[in-house]
Amino acid sequence: MAHWSSNLRGDLWGGLASAVLTIPLSIGFGLFAFGPLGAGFLSYGIIAGLYSAVIVSLVGLLLGHNSPVVYAPRSMAMFLVASSIAHLLAAHYIDPAAQTPRTVLTVIFLMGLLAGAFQLAFGLLRLGTLVKYMPHPVIAGFQNGAAILLFLSQVPAMTGTEVSAGPLGWLAQLHWANSLTLLVAVVTCFAAFRVPRSMPRIPGVIQGLIAGCIFYYVLAGLGLGPHLGPLIGPIPPAFHESFYAPDFAALFSGGSGLTLLPILVGSALSLAIIASLDSVLCSKILENVTHIRSRSNLELVHQGAGNIVSSLLGGLPSSISLGSSTANYGAGGRTRVSIAVNTTLIFLALIVLGPVIAYVPRVVVGALLAVTAIRLVDPWTIAALKSIASRRFDEWRPMLVDLLLVALVAALAVFTNIVLAVAAGIAVAIVFFILRMSRSVVRRTYTGDSVHSRKVRSAQDMEKLWKHGREIRVFELEGPVFFGSAENLAARIDAEVTSASAIVILDLKRVTQIDSTGARILVQIHDNHQREGRQLLLSHVRENAVVATELRDLGVASAVTQSRLFEDIDRAIEYAEDQLLLRHGNGVANIDEFPFHTLEILAGFDEAELSLFKRALAQRSYRKGDWIFRAGDPGDEMFLLAKGRASVKIVIPGGERERRLVTFAPGTVFGEMALLDRESRSASLRADEDLVCYVLPFSRFSQLNREHPGVAIKLLTNLGRELSYRLRRANRTIYQLEI
Repeated sequence: MAHWSSNLRGDLWGGLASAVLTIPLSIGFGLFAFGPLGAGFLSYGIIAGLYSAVIVSLVGLLLGHNSPVVYAPRSMAMFLVASSIAHLLAAHYIDPAAQTPRTVLTVIFLMGLLAGAFQLAFGLLRLGTLVKYMPHPVIAGFQNGAAILLFLSQVPAMTGTEVSAGPLGWLAQLHWANSLTLLVAVVTCFAAFRVPRSMPRIPGVIQGLIAGCIFYYVLAGLGLGPHLGPLIGPIPPAFHESFYAPDFAALFSGGSGLTLLPILVGSALSLAIIASLDSVLCSKILENVTHIRSRSNLELVHQGAGNIVSSLLGGLPSSISLGSSTANYGAGGRTRVSIAVNTTLIFLALIVLGPVIAYVPRVVVGALLAVTAIRLVDPWTIAALKSIASRRFDEWRPMLVDLLLVALVAALAVFTNIVLAVAAGIAVAIVFFILRMSRSVVRRTYTGDSVHSRKVRSAQDMEKLWKHGREIRVFELEGPVFFGSAENLAARIDAEVTSASAIVILDLKRVTQIDSTGARILVQIHDNHQREGRQLLLSHVRENAVVATELRDLGVASAVTQSRLFEDIDRAIEYAEDQLLLRHGNGVANIDEFPFHTLEILAGFDEAELSLFKRALAQRSYRKGDWIFRAGDPGDEMFLLAKGRASVKIVIPGGERERRLVTFAPGTVFGEMALLDRESRSASLRADEDLVCYVLPFSRFSQLNREHPGVAIKLLTNLGRELSYRLRRANRTIYQLEI
C-alpha cells in the first residue's frame, strides 16, 4: 500500500474539488428529503445532509476505506426518504403540527438507522454480488422516476408558489408562478449547464450557485426582494443535541414506536435495497474512472456502518457520489488522504459557514436540484429513444419492450410508490424474459444434400448423397432448451420432418442449458422417431461440458445411446451419410479394395492407357495410426486410396481435443498438388484404420509425361476437374454454414 504522503498534492486538490461539489449537493438533497415536512424543517434537512457527508466518509476511513470514492447523499436514496416521509404524513403516522420537531426527526433517523443495519447485513452476508442482477430497464425506470419527482419537487421553490401540489399539479404552479423567482431559477440553471464550458475547472453546480445568488441579490438591491422568494433561513447550531439514541429508546418505551415499527422496517428495507443497488452500480461505473476494482460487499459494510452512525447523530443516509468521486479523481485524488481532506473541509463549512448558508436563496438551491434531476435521467433511455426516432436499429421490438418497461416503472414510481414500482418492474421483466426465451430455439435447419461431412468420397457415393441427401435433416439449436422452449422445439421438428426423412440430427453446439422438461421432450422426440423408423443423432455433446452433464444426468444420453452421440456436427453428418449409403445399396462396405477402374481421376482411360498408368504406381500399406506424411515433408507423391480411411486433423488450441479437417475414403485421391507445384506438405495425414494405397511419385509421372504425353494430359485434366469440384463443394459448405 502506498504511503499516505506519496500523492499528497493530488489528494489535497482532489479533496478540495470534491468538497466544493459535495457541500451544495448535500444541502440540496437535505432540502429535498425534508421538503414534505414543510418550511419549518428545511434547516434541519440542510444540517442532516451535511452531517451525512461528514460522518459516513469518516466511518469509512476508520474502517479502512482507501480509495478516492466519496460518500455523500444521493438523489435515489433521498427520493426514497422523501417518499417515505410523505407516506408517513399521508397515513397520519407523523403530524408535525402536533409533535415537536425532535420527535419527528427521531422517526426519520430511526428509519435511516434500520436501513443502515440492513445494508450492513447485506455486506456481511455477501449479497452485494446479487443486488446488481436487477434488470437494467427496472433500474432505468426507477432512475427516471426519481429524476422526474426530484424535478417536480423543486417546481414550488423555482416558481415561488412554495406549495406542493403533487405530480400533476406542476402546470398549475407554473400558471401562478412568480415571474422574477422563475427568472432567477432560469439564470441559475443556465449558469450550471452552460458556463462550465468556458471555465471547466470550476464545477457547474458551484458556478450556478454563484451566478444565481448574485442575480438574486442584484434584483433584491433594486427593491424587488418581496417578489423573489425566501432564503434558506437560520440553521441550528452544528452538532447541538444531535445524539438520537436516547430518543430511539424513548420512542419504543412510550409504545408509539411499536405502532410505527412495521412501516419503518418496510421503508428501511426498501431504502437499503435501492441504496445498495445504487452503490453497487456506481462502484462499477467508477471502475472505468479510477481503474480500481470495486469490492461491493465491503462497500456495503462501510456504508451500512456509516449510515448507522450517521442516523444516531442526526444525519441522512449516504452512498457513493459519482460526481464528487469523479471530481476527486480528476483533480488528482488517489488515496484516503483525499477523503480526509474532503471530510475536514465539509466539517469546517458546517461549523463556520452556517450563517452564510442561511442567506442562500431557496430558489437557487431548487434550481440546482432541478439541474441534478435533468442529469439524473438514464443515458441509455435517451440513446434508445434517439435510435428509434432516427431508425438506427436492426431489432426494434426488444428495444421497444425495454422502453415500455422503463416507462411503467417510472410511472409507478411517480404516481404510486417506489416499492410497488420496483416489484412490478421485476415481475414484468421476468414475464418478458420468459416470453423471449420461449421463442423457437431452432437457429436454422438444412438437409444432407446441401451440407456434407468433411469425408472425401468417390464420385459414385457423392452422386447418391446428392440424390438422397434430403433424407438427412439437421436442426441447429441455440439458447436454453427448457420448459418455455422445449414444446416449441418438438412441434417444429414434427412439422419439418417428413415421411421421407431417415435421420434427424440435433446440433447442440450453441445450446446453453437443458432442464428436466427439455430433457423429457428430447427423450420423447427420440422415442417417436424410433417408432417411425428414423434415427435421432445429437452432436457437440462432449464439446459442451454443461450440456453433456445434463444429458447424462437427465437420462437423455442413455435413451439415445452413446453410438449416436457425436463430438461435433461433422462426425454426426458423416455417420448419417454412411447409414444413407448403406441404405441405398452402397458397395464400399466390403473388405475388398476399391475397384481401380472406377476411380474418377481415370475417367476416359482405355485399357491400354490404364495399364500404362498402373505400371507407374507403387503399392503401399499402412497400419492404423501410422503417419502417411507430416506437414513440412517433401511433396513429390500422389496417393490413390484403395482401402481404409485416413484423416487430416488439427489440435484445438487450449486443449488436447482434435478437430477433423477432412477424411479420405476408398476411391479418393490426396496429395495430388505434388504433381503440380512440388511444394512441402501443408498438413499431416494419419491412417484411421489399416490402409492400402497406390502411390505415383513425381519422377514416374515425369517419365509418363515424356513417353506417353496423352496419358499424362488425361490425368491432369481429370485432376483439374477433381480440384474444381472440391473447391465448389467447399464454397457451398461455407455458404450453408455461414462461416
